[in-house]
Amino acid sequence: MRIKGAWNVKAYPDLYIAELENDELRAFLIRPFRILVQDDIRVIWNDIHPLELRGEPMPDHLYEFYGLEKIIERETIDKKKVLKFKNIKR
Repeated sequence: MRIKGAWNVKAYPDLYIAELENDELRAFLIRPFRILVQDDIRVIWNDIHPLELRGEPMPDHLYEFYGLEKIIERETIDKKKVLKFKNIKR
């Protein structure tokens, strides 16, 4: 399975949030180590992008344990998306 990147957020220590090729954010459980199938990452992440939450990127050597292939990893996020979230009152 090809993804753009995966991150772990402190608020959810048991999850990795993966950005799929179509820019969807999906979450999957860290344990157990296994080759992921589509059902493992069906949880849709509707929250802020993990980069905005200062998420830690998944170490490169773990991608093969999950059967993932990283196509690109985002180091920054689109400024339009940031502005959209900054205007939300919490």
